[in-house]
Amino acid sequence: MVISALRLLGVVPIAAICAYRMITLALNTRSWAVLLPPEGRPRFPTLMRMRWIGESVNTLLPVAPVGGDFARAALVTSRGVPRADAAASMMADLATGVLTHMMFGLGGAAALFHILPKGRGHGVWTEVVAGLLVATLVVVGVSMSFHLGA
Repeated sequence: MVISALRLLGVVPIAAICAYRMITLALNTRSWAVLLPPEGRPRFPTLMRMRWIGESVNTLLPVAPVGGDFARAALVTSRGVPRADAAASMMADLATGVLTHMMFGLGGAAALFHILPKGRGHGVWTEVVAGLLVATLVVVGVSMSFHLGA
């Protein structure tokens, strides 16, 4: 399968996709590292490997999409970071990811609104915005329940 993909696409596009993924993985790892306390924080290559393992758990195993985040917290705890700090960094990283996805969704909705023909197709845009609104309300509700201690 890999060889047929290489023949079909060529090496350069696949290498570009891999490089792009490594860049996003490195940036996500760096943001997670900032959330961890400096004392006892594993080095960047170790954190990147942990991030990769966590994302692999989310992608490859039949667990909830946050199963890999719990795996990352457990991995960083096994390296000496206090459990509370590991859990807090995981939750902050997860919340940041959700907010980032919401911002990209809003940007996509704005772009969709501008490329749709005037007077036609705005029903799709309305559905997209309604979905983003529902997702926003869910995120706000979960966040409030965390802050209220529920």
